[in-house]
Amino acid sequence: MGSAVYSPQSNLHLMYKLSSYASIYTAEVWAIYNALLIALNARIARMAVVTDSKSVLETVRDHCNNSNNYLIPAIKALIYKAEYKGTYYFDNFYTRSSKPWFYHMHFSRNFITTLNRLRSNHFNLNSSLSRKNIIVDPSCPCDCPSQDLIHVIFDCPLTEQFADPLRLALLEQDESNYSDLVTHALQHPSAKICRLFVGFDKACDRNF
Repeated sequence: MGSAVYSPQSNLHLMYKLSSYASIYTAEVWAIYNALLIALNARIARMAVVTDSKSVLETVRDHCNNSNNYLIPAIKALIYKAEYKGTYYFDNFYTRSSKPWFYHMHFSRNFITTLNRLRSNHFNLNSSLSRKNIIVDPSCPCDCPSQDLIHVIFDCPLTEQFADPLRLALLEQDESNYSDLVTHALQHPSAKICRLFVGFDKACDRNF
């Protein structure tokens, strides 16, 4: 039994040898999983997976995994990664857990929403809004070409006075650059860091 992935645009033709006990269904699932994995790793912006296995597509679409195939949840996770969260979240924050990262924290819903937006790299700053085609111009009103989270915390003269407490707390970490400082702080955020991020958001009146 075998499985294959073929992409004429990428000149890609991969073949996989599977166990002789594998079913045709499993072969189709394996091919779809690898096609998605290859596309995400190559950061292909638009892709379409073509398969003639209606049963696999229906299982992926359904909430339940009636086939009990272990790759179906993996395929769903990859699709979710591609469509909603993006690679930043999955590369830095995603873990397979029955509990969310904030389950032990007693914060309000708005508080958690703000932190989740920052962790998913989708927030109310021009660089993110432009990336989602909500606005055209990603620049900051201070004339920086990109208004992103790193800029407003560390570089923007318009938010400098509001960012001081958060910036000082981030700089206490042992990281080599600003991006790593923010990512590391959001991976396992302390209650203090959470409050500083949300406080900065409110002070800037941005509603991240």
